[in-house]
Amino acid sequence: MSDFEQITRQADVVKFQQDQAAQKLTEPVAAEELCQIILNDKLIATVACSPADLRELAAGFLFSEGIVGQIDSVAEPEKVDDGFAVKVAGELLADEDALENRILTSGCAGGRSLAQKKLSDEPDDQIRLGMFVRVSRQQLLSLNKQMDSRAEVFHQTGGVHSACLCRPDRIIFRTDDIGRHNAVDKVIGWAKLNGMGLQDKLLLTTGRISSDIALKALRVGMTIVASRAAPTSRALAYAQRLGLTVVGFARGKRMSVYTWPNRCSG
Repeated sequence: MSDFEQITRQADVVKFQQDQAAQKLTEPVAAEELCQIILNDKLIATVACSPADLRELAAGFLFSEGIVGQIDSVAEPEKVDDGFAVKVAGELLADEDALENRILTSGCAGGRSLAQKKLSDEPDDQIRLGMFVRVSRQQLLSLNKQMDSRAEVFHQTGGVHSACLCRPDRIIFRTDDIGRHNAVDKVIGWAKLNGMGLQDKLLLTTGRISSDIALKALRVGMTIVASRAAPTSRALAYAQRLGLTVVGFARGKRMSVYTWPNRCSG
């Protein structure tokens, strides 16, 4: 099964267009499933997501939220009554009491994560980032163009975000999800599961760079986050304080570098 078939479903639709008769069609829509993330036999979160790269989603969520310091194993997704479950074994860093609260999040508007309740307002100054990587404007816009050209599911359904792990000259891994947070977690999880360092990599996303996206990148040591969409003021405050380069509106022939522009050349 292709990635496209895995994260889409067929839906019947009656389509209306001006001055034309109604048409009965079958079209692809973005699939949405629930994924239980279970750490050391404890249910940590139930995430509404696209049903692909679920091991990466679970690992990335646990790392990017500061819940684990290391992961020993991630099982293959299991089909359960209402979606999937991924069992993870690893070193717990977060407060046990916080983990008692089960959450349901789409990764976009609905969910506020476990670790963020403690970390989002006062991120640790000790995670201030160094230089590690530089990228030119031409390289960044080229990467964004490549990401867009591979976004088959978005072009067919309009219902997913994309995220990519990149070197300045190429895309290493890309993924799609109905939630922008989930897509970022899948990228982080893929890197962690493949033993790949993140300090010299770029995170490219189609979603808004809000404070929680910036914090995910900061917690795992990423130094550049770029999006075709906009950043928020709190994301920029954290980024400026802790050394994260944030690039917004990276599309076509333009982009806006909001923080630490010394990593971006002309």
